Amino acid sequence: MTWTEISIHLGFKSRDGARLAVERLIGRRSANPMAKVAERTISAESLRVQEQGLQPLYDAVVERHDSETAVMLSRELRSLVSDRAKLTGI
Repeated sequence: MTWTEISIHLGFKSRDGARLAVERLIGRRSANPMAKVAERTISAESLRVQEQGLQPLYDAVVERHDSETAVMLSRELRSLVSDRAKLTGI
């Protein structure tokens, strides 16, 4: 979600209000030993969502036999999977 979408969804008056609230929350969590676990989990989920969004695009270009775009998307998908594996300790 964008900051604007988040602010609307949560009822903030501006996108900056939502962003600042998240930054304050992260600051408070940083004092907590579980903060790194939470940050890894959030980051891993973000990568998973990106991967999930790219997969249909990859499937479509493969079906169209667009090799150049398929290779580009394949590399990006592989990078997302690799980064997520590193974050989760796989």
